[in-house]
Amino acid sequence: AIIPMDPASNLGSSPLAGRIKVKAQGWLWKQGHIRKNWKRRWFVLRDAFLAYFEAPTKTNVSLGSST
Repeated sequence: AIIPMDPASNLGSSPLAGRIKVKAQGWLWKQGHIRKNWKRRWFVLRDAFLAYFEAPTKTNVSLGSST
């Protein structure tokens, strides 16, 4: 499950971001929580942490994450 998170606590801007190696990244489709429409999101997998973003150029603010 993808769990929405507070953008202030995202891994993209944390001190850990530079020390945790990216294992996989790329575009995936995610179903919206309320409207149930499908949205294309940029996902990044670091160790056991999965985060998603609106685009690869906007990885400073996470839209959600899952551990």
